[in-house]
Amino acid sequence: MVRILKCIYPPEINHPQTASEFFQAIADRLRHLETYRPTAGDFAVQALQEVFVGLMNGPYQWGKKGLPTKGQVTQFAKEYLKLSGRNVRKGTWTDLLKEAGLNWLPPGKAGRPSKQKVNENIKTKKVFLSKQPKYVQEILGGIGAG
Repeated sequence: MVRILKCIYPPEINHPQTASEFFQAIADRLRHLETYRPTAGDFAVQALQEVFVGLMNGPYQWGKKGLPTKGQVTQFAKEYLKLSGRNVRKGTWTDLLKEAGLNWLPPGKAGRPSKQKVNENIKTKKVFLSKQPKYVQEILGGIGAG
């Protein structure tokens, strides 16, 4: 039970011990929200998260068709920021991926797949198409064979 509590309440966070400390912590956080001005990095983190959700909801079908790479998410986020009129952050996006909670994505570039990968896909498709008539004939008994 102690381990679970340590996971839920990490020791580095100073938790309020009294009601007055609790309400003071709420007041401090509200004051911070009232005076906080988002930075370009904040908008970049938001863009990374929104792009990731868009990619997972669309072409990747929530992991059924793989995962986007860090490069893809970053590139789309840069375009998203440009289209929304925000400043595109210069430099490395590694820290922003960590802050967005997306550092676990597989590494990779944003561009086209390598020629070797494309050739593998073409070869696999040819092998599948060559076996398809045999499958239809043997397993399905010729149903659908033209």
